[in-house]
Amino acid sequence: MDYIVLEDIRLFGRHGCTDEEYQSGGEFSVSLKIGLDLEEAGRNDDLRRSVNYAEIFDIVKTEMNKASKTIENVAWRIRKHILQRFPFIQFLRVEVAKCHPPLHGKIKASKVILHYRS
Repeated sequence: MDYIVLEDIRLFGRHGCTDEEYQSGGEFSVSLKIGLDLEEAGRNDDLRRSVNYAEIFDIVKTEMNKASKTIENVAWRIRKHILQRFPFIQFLRVEVAKCHPPLHGKIKASKVILHYRS
């Protein structure tokens, strides 16, 4: 299996279980690992045999713009939307991280990782 990786897409979002997180929002990072057969795309320089990064980014941005109580829900929606648009994907890893979550301590991020395998 071949992979396309989009790493550390930084976006603003309003995700969290407190009113403050909804009001002020925060920075999030999304990373994707997409598994599919890229032989034809590589051999023939044919985007139709791959995924369009711009479309993937738009899906991520669209789902990040919808407020959620959990980043689990955000990751689930991103995964669902990508698989609907590109049903030939064989493997998908969606990683959503809340940068500097409001916890009582110093923490770089809290993260959720979802997988799909056909």
